[in-house]
Amino acid sequence: MSTLRIAVVGLWHLGCVTAASLAAAGYRVVGIDADADAVERLRDGHAPLSEPGLDDLLARQQAEGRLVVSASPAAARDVDIVWITHDVPVDAEGRTELGALFDDAETVIRHAPDAALFISAQVPVGTSEQLAAHCGLPLAAVVYIPENLRLGQALARFARPDVTVIGASDPVTAELARTVLAPFSPDPISCDLRSAEMAKHAINTFLATSISLANELGDIAAAIGADAHVIARVMRADTRIGPGARVVPGPPFAGGTLARDVAALAALGRRTGVPTRVVDAVAEVNDARIGSLVDLLGGQMSFHDARVALIGLVYTSGTDTLRHAPGLRMAEHLRREGADVIGYDPALVEGVERRRLLSGHLRLVPTALRAAHGADAVVILRPDAAAGLDPVTLADAMRAGGVDASQRTAGVVFDVWAVFEPEPVVDVGLVHLVPGRRPAGLGTPGVGVLRGPGTPASPSKAVGGAA
Repeated sequence: MSTLRIAVVGLWHLGCVTAASLAAAGYRVVGIDADADAVERLRDGHAPLSEPGLDDLLARQQAEGRLVVSASPAAARDVDIVWITHDVPVDAEGRTELGALFDDAETVIRHAPDAALFISAQVPVGTSEQLAAHCGLPLAAVVYIPENLRLGQALARFARPDVTVIGASDPVTAELARTVLAPFSPDPISCDLRSAEMAKHAINTFLATSISLANELGDIAAAIGADAHVIARVMRADTRIGPGARVVPGPPFAGGTLARDVAALAALGRRTGVPTRVVDAVAEVNDARIGSLVDLLGGQMSFHDARVALIGLVYTSGTDTLRHAPGLRMAEHLRREGADVIGYDPALVEGVERRRLLSGHLRLVPTALRAAHGADAVVILRPDAAAGLDPVTLADAMRAGGVDASQRTAGVVFDVWAVFEPEPVVDVGLVHLVPGRRPAGLGTPGVGVLRGPGTPASPSKAVGGAA
């Protein structure tokens, strides 16, 4: 077991994953958070949000004595490293609020004045220098290590990151960080503090740009009768773009992470006098995306007194977080247009608090099939949430409440991620609506089933699992 002792400060998603993973690697870890209630839940092995494997890892590391959690900053006494992992809040404009992070870091450092200060919280460029000054530390003691987690895959990403960056002004402190991270990343990229901070902005803004561009390309493709999903396949085959590129149209980017770095770069541009025309456009396209999707659905139906089912509400698979979730924003738009909105998400079946939060937006039901019952439109916002559904089952459920192919407007399956092929949906008398394709089916005069070149008709494609 390593003799290094590390205090992880800020026990939300990043902090819990960091603390548990470091403890599992053999370090002696104390996790510190000012929220005493959250600390009590963590002592029982309950992370503040759902993440596969995290509760078990937290409980196991505490039981084996490698991890201690505390609400007292004094628990950091004599640690070698203070690692800042706050979930930094942002305001309505995406501006980062750093007050709590600075206060907590200063309080903890008082008990560990000789410790190195590692920062992985998502912060604007220049924060590492400001925090060192605020805490009375030499800049040589500070390291910035950008987090690169993904909700639902966080433990695996921490254990095997695509890239690890160590930003430091002092080679001795940088080597300490390299030693700590050796079990996870044997070949990190070393650079100065500001480049490390800027790299996080750059990665997230690049991803955000690809999403906004894909959404605009999809709108153009649908307008001219092309298929954006075929186009995406061609783009990914180009090695300059790559197989993992997000080039398929869909919802806006969400969850706060990408939006925060887009806002941070725009703010840097304003502060330095550098125009950020591309960055500003990325944010503008994304802000309008939910409205565009609602308009796309509205082209197939009237929302007045209509029932719309939203399948998949949380931000991403494997978690239960609703922060900036597209499903909630879409529900708000639909309700303003007069629709009755029903929702389902497998991550929200349990939990009174989640249901209470949703109550102001939509009515939550316990299965996807229940949500589809009697719906005029079913919107699939996440494929995993629609597990087990198929076009025949959907059509039967929707018609159970009166939707009928003989009516002026057929039921609509708004298949945001193209879970189904068009033909099976059309064959059961429903309209198949996918971003980046022209609608297919009843209610769309003159529009037949559209398939990409070389793509044969295929039978109903269920997503797997049970509804």
